[in-house]
Amino acid sequence: KNKGLDKSLVLIAKTSVIVFIGMIFSKIFSYLYRVIIARQFGPEAYGLFSLALMIYGWFIAIAGLGLSEGLLKYLSTFIGQNQREKIKYVFRSSLLLTGIIGVVSGLILFLFAELISYKIFNEPSLIIFLKTFSLVIPLTVTFSLFMSSLRAHEEIKWHSFIYNILLAGSHVVILLLLIWTGVKTDAIITSYIGGVFISLLVAFIVTKKKTPKIFEKPNLSKKDRH
Repeated sequence: KNKGLDKSLVLIAKTSVIVFIGMIFSKIFSYLYRVIIARQFGPEAYGLFSLALMIYGWFIAIAGLGLSEGLLKYLSTFIGQNQREKIKYVFRSSLLLTGIIGVVSGLILFLFAELISYKIFNEPSLIIFLKTFSLVIPLTVTFSLFMSSLRAHEEIKWHSFIYNILLAGSHVVILLLLIWTGVKTDAIITSYIGGVFISLLVAFIVTKKKTPKIFEKPNLSKKDRH
């Protein structure tokens, strides 16, 4: 019993260290990203980006509907009970529902971008940011589900790397590359979208490799789904 407890404590300690290191890198990259935007593009561009990011965050919260946290809870439960078919069903259902809601939320933001920019914030330059970010909403909410799946399957190293390091780090790297190549028009938007897309792609590949069966069609009766 003591050996089992010791192993659990060591695992918890290792996991905590990994998460802590990931969070440090995330904060550094996020801060660096904002500093580069402010210094290279000026306070106005930085302000527009921050405002658009806030509005985008509201829509992400609405589009997510807490499904990522719900998925984490139910996946963890079903994994513990070794109910493989329910694991597949919950994951595929969440992916489908989130995808639909994400597209609808993105479409709403796209259609109301001008109204929000002109009527609420009186910032015409905000339109391009909102319309572009609206395209990222389905990607972001889908990404969050892959992250929940990795956490539920105790792939903490991958979760921390993708969510804390790759996502924030890729924003910085892409932005610096665009500035270095002389591309300044829409560099902020391109770097943000690029970072989300790369992280989503890696999250999908890792989830597919680590838990391939979760993508299979579940063999459940209607009675077992409830």
